Amino acid sequence: ELSHKLEFMVMQYTREPYYKDEGRGWSPREGKAKLMRYNAKDAACTYEVFERQEEEFVERPELLKFYRNHEKPLAANMFNVERRGVSVDRRKLKGLKLYIQQELVKSCVKIAKQVGKAVAPDKKTAEILGSGTINLGSPDQVLEMFKGLGLKVPRKRGTGKESTDEETLHLMYADSGHPVLQEMLFVRELNKIGGTNVNAKLKDGCLYCVYIVGGTVGGRRSSHSNPLGYGSNHQNIPKHSKLGKKYRDCLVSRPGRIFVMCDQVSAEDWLIQGIIADQTGDTHGLDELRDRSIDRHQKLASFIFAVP
Repeated sequence: ELSHKLEFMVMQYTREPYYKDEGRGWSPREGKAKLMRYNAKDAACTYEVFERQEEEFVERPELLKFYRNHEKPLAANMFNVERRGVSVDRRKLKGLKLYIQQELVKSCVKIAKQVGKAVAPDKKTAEILGSGTINLGSPDQVLEMFKGLGLKVPRKRGTGKESTDEETLHLMYADSGHPVLQEMLFVRELNKIGGTNVNAKLKDGCLYCVYIVGGTVGGRRSSHSNPLGYGSNHQNIPKHSKLGKKYRDCLVSRPGRIFVMCDQVSAEDWLIQGIIADQTGDTHGLDELRDRSIDRHQKLASFIFAVP
């Protein structure tokens, strides 16, 4: 559950003084010596951490068993997945790029009619259109635009600051039903899927990814674009909207292959109820999961909303 960063492990396993800032913000003007010294420390400290962890494996054989039986084979399998990549239909992807551009223009025109000013989806376009143009990518300018429309912007719990994040936009739209808010949510989705997914850098028509088998605090996998900047996070490919489905339609199986999806139904609930049964002897939840006729999602919703 602890941090996986090298700077944390160096602190945990070695006596090397903190040095990670030495490589940050480096520029060629400073010469190679500083950068090479930093890289040498990284390599030496990584090896020193490895030696200490090997000792820890000897002291705690259960860790070594977990590593050999789970982490190592999973890492090998995920490496094969990331090296293969996902094939992309570039013709469909090109069509989707054009669709996103057209929809951004339409949404900006609709918003401009409501606010009485020129509107652009991003800073670059706003600069091209000239001064006075509202940049929908700027939280400050969007905040001013909302206030000019007479919309009340709620403050975030905890910080007490006004926000224009997606959650806030949904709350404001639920309260007011203002058409500008609806268009703003669509613009955010267009920009997000366009920038993160549609414009992801491809190599030979493939969308690549890097998987980290223990990439989260809880031990779940994480993923991101590869070190050369190709690909994207394959674990967060959009699917819950029309635009998300349009993007998924651009990802195609190779000849003679099909895509399959594994739905790990109630995966977390099984673990939690198993722990409860093991620790307390109460098997009520586990028995319900084994009884396929009971829908625990419905039971929970019934309890939360106090309806039959």
